[in-house]
Amino acid sequence: GEPRRSNVRPQLLERPDSSVVPVALNGAPLIVSGQILGCVLALHDMTREQDYIERLSWQASHDALTGLVNRRDFENRLAGAISEAPERSRRHALMYLDLDQFKLVNDTCGHAAGDQLLRQISVLLANELPPGDILARLGGDEFGVLLFDCDADCAAATAERLRATVQDLHFSWDGRPFN
Repeated sequence: GEPRRSNVRPQLLERPDSSVVPVALNGAPLIVSGQILGCVLALHDMTREQDYIERLSWQASHDALTGLVNRRDFENRLAGAISEAPERSRRHALMYLDLDQFKLVNDTCGHAAGDQLLRQISVLLANELPPGDILARLGGDEFGVLLFDCDADCAAATAERLRATVQDLHFSWDGRPFN
């Protein structure tokens, strides 16, 4: 026998209803008396495998608590922005944010309160950034922001917006307010 042939990457198969499913194809020739009379194709639905791969990829590049980009992915994107071709002549802005009073919330109310505060702040900060810019949780209560095509005035205005957003947050835990 002739060896079976298999493709490594899933192919997309369109169903009659126009939905698409990823499939792995395995094929082998159908040989009778030394003559190839046709072939046998086996299709394996790869939907679950593809979902698993996408989930692993997302987990590798995102912070589990906030859903934001993690430090490693942020550093990769920053390196990419820095190494752009010089003739493109784009200006980007980099920001580092550290929350005041976060340790106080963690110490007095526990990690569940600190986690909830980080989740709330992540949503608020992300809503203040234009699509395409990057907000990342670098660790603890530290965040990084990468603003693309943003000069000094744009960066200063964005920084002020982010600062005001955090300042205006009224967080309370078990009836105890924090600023």
